[in-house]
Amino acid sequence: MNLKSGHRTVNATGLSVAVAIVVVVALVGCAPAVHPHHPAAAGHTPPPTTAAPTPTPGTTKPALGPLPANALFRITATATEPGGATVDLVQTVFAPAAPTASDTALMNSQCNQTGSPDWQANYTSPQFVTTTITATARVGTPAWNANDQISAYFLGSASAYSGGYQVAQADCAPGYITVPGTIHGVAPVDAASAATGTYGWASQFAEYGFDGPGNDPAAADESGTGVVKDCTIEESAAAKATSGVVEGWLTQPFNLQVGCSYQGNNPA
Repeated sequence: MNLKSGHRTVNATGLSVAVAIVVVVALVGCAPAVHPHHPAAAGHTPPPTTAAPTPTPGTTKPALGPLPANALFRITATATEPGGATVDLVQTVFAPAAPTASDTALMNSQCNQTGSPDWQANYTSPQFVTTTITATARVGTPAWNANDQISAYFLGSASAYSGGYQVAQADCAPGYITVPGTIHGVAPVDAASAATGTYGWASQFAEYGFDGPGNDPAAADESGTGVVKDCTIEESAAAKATSGVVEGWLTQPFNLQVGCSYQGNNPA
């Protein structure tokens, strides 16, 4: 299986690539309140009662609250297989913040590789952008085929992961998410140019969201059938104001070959 970077397939040769690594979620309304049935008065026919509808298996989507106050944006999508297996995908990306000890240790463990400069060499005053990515099997649908690996994109210049993460081409880069699974991801940006700088979260190295092996079956080594579709993205006011590219994600048309992925500015 290959992770597609920039909508091009990259052979899984261990090369450190700038892979940047999106999900459809509808709020589910509450069922009407059900009250105890009272006996009817003599001579009156009680009104008919209507039972609350029973959800059809496989149609219930997770209910998400408002976008978190410290989030840049949230991507939701659905992955499906021909046999009916369905997975709900959610990625929330959080605004740059001061590095924490645990995330610094995670970056050091995955991105300070022998024979290569430490990740700190590219960041004079680093802040950390973090992400939470989840894949939840839809209740009432068949089990997801583990061979249908779902790509989960995030900042690809240097990024580290914990949880339900599987390496694609290389360490210190986006990869696949297990189903079910939750990934915590962290990537550095420079405080002076956190959004659109060379390694910023909206730069040419930035890609977010998801795609599946069935989105581009013509790609080399793509033999799976899982398709990612039904893309939705919510953005904070700060994210919208960052650049036209980021605001353009809100109206980006769906392209089957690239699934639900959103890319930063590419000067090429």
